[in-house]
Order: sequence, then structure tokens, then C-alpha cells
Amino acid sequence: QEVMAAAEAYFLRAEGVLNGWNMGGGTAKEYYEKGIELSLQQWGVTDLTVIQNYISSAAVPVAPGDVANSTAVATTPIKWSTTEAVQRAQIGTQKWLAIFPDGIEGWSEFRRTGYPVMYPLLQSDNADLPIGTFIKRLPYSSVEASTNAEGLAGGRKLLGGPDNAATRVWWDVD
Repeated sequence: QEVMAAAEAYFLRAEGVLNGWNMGGGTAKEYYEKGIELSLQQWGVTDLTVIQNYISSAAVPVAPGDVANSTAVATTPIKWSTTEAVQRAQIGTQKWLAIFPDGIEGWSEFRRTGYPVMYPLLQSDNADLPIGTFIKRLPYSSVEASTNAEGLAGGRKLLGGPDNAATRVWWDVD
């Protein structure tokens, strides 16, 4: 059973407002900022001054200082932007931070929204995932062949490509 924290719900509502959906009367900015507040509180940050300073921060991602000399992959600020494209990036990035450490949910959100901007592979031991790409799906488990052969054959047929980590699922159209 999946549990959704309140912060995630507020980020979803912020995104819903940007989509033009009725989310209960609040603005995307209000839901975004409430999502940040609840996310920080969830991790033990209770000082409202610290929370407000974070929400109003103009800070942007910085280069990680890694051995590959990678540059910063994004310029998404924390403080609510005036442009919708940046607002979507802000919501996606802050939501991804809020759902940590739920890796499967984080990966699902990244695949759904494209946020946060991630560093591409620098080295790959998987021929299906060349350098510069990301995993699109988990291949079917080998257990499926012995426990659900008919369903496995049907699922593979619907893939429209090989059963590997680079083939998108049918609904992943972006």
C-alpha cells in the first residue's frame, strides 16, 4: 500500500493548478510553498524563519565538483518564478526532494515530468543503455516466464520493442 505525504499532495495540487484544474481555490504558488514547508517539516526543519528563507531563496543548483568536472545541470531557482516552464521545473524538483527516500516513486516522477534535471550516465555496463541515456523501464522478471508465460508474451508484444531497460512502456510517450 502506497502512502502519500502531505507535501507530495500539495505539489500535485500546484501542478494541477498549472494544468487548469480546480484544486480547491489556492494558487499554484501557494500550493508549491506549502509543499516546501511540509517537506521541510517532514525532515525535522520546524523553524519558520529557516523555512521562509528557503522558500524565498534565489539559490540555484551548483556544479557537484565531481571527478568528471560536471557542470550544474539546471538553473531552477527555489523562489517561485514568473514563467510557467520554470514553475513546472520548480514543482517537479521540490516534489522529487520531498518524496526522498522513495526511489521508485522518485524515478516514476522523473520519468513522468522530466524533473529534476539529472546527470546522464558517464559509464554504462549495459549495452541497452548507452552513455547519455536513462533507464526507461524495468525488464520483465525471469520469474514471469515460469509463472505467467501467456501474460509475459502479451506484455512483450505490447512493448513495440525489445524487453529491456531502454524500451519505453506504452504510455511513456515523452
